[in-house]
Amino acid sequence: MAKDIMNTNPKKIDKDALAVDALEVIKQNNVTQLLVTNGNKYFGIIHLHDLLQEGII
Repeated sequence: MAKDIMNTNPKKIDKDALAVDALEVIKQNNVTQLLVTNGNKYFGIIHLHDLLQEGII
């Protein structure tokens, strides 16, 4: 089941953060994706591949 392997404390970044900041959080935490939030509300997900596609990496 998904609940058995999910991360209960995912890393997050604010929707107004820069893409390079997202990359730094990804590197520091050795993860491949971040939840994007607007305050305490879920806004979306940014994945390492999104940063590659946009030429950030």
